[in-house]
Amino acid sequence: MDIFEATYKGMQERKSKHGGVFYYLFFEKDGIKYKTMAYEKLRNFYRWKKIINATRGCTIGGLRCVKGTLIDGNCNPEIIKEVNVNQFKMDFE
Repeated sequence: MDIFEATYKGMQERKSKHGGVFYYLFFEKDGIKYKTMAYEKLRNFYRWKKIINATRGCTIGGLRCVKGTLIDGNCNPEIIKEVNVNQFKMDFE
C-alpha cells in the first residue's frame, strides 16, 4: 500500500524493560485497523511525538505499511485534520 491517511483511534503506553516507554498507536481506515509502535529511545521518535498527543478522531496522513496492517515507524506522519472536542453539561441525578 502506498502512503495513506487514517483516523487516529488512540494510544496505549507500556514501560520498557530497557527503560523508557513504548507507545502503541492505533489507526483506522475503511473499517481496517492499523497500528504502529513508537519508542522514545529510537531516532524516529520525534516523528511520532506530535501524534501521541493528538486528539482521538483526527486524521493522520503520511502513513505507510511495511507488512499487512503494521504501519512503518519510519514514515512521516502528519496531522491533516484536527478534531475539536466540545464540552457540554450533563446532569446526572
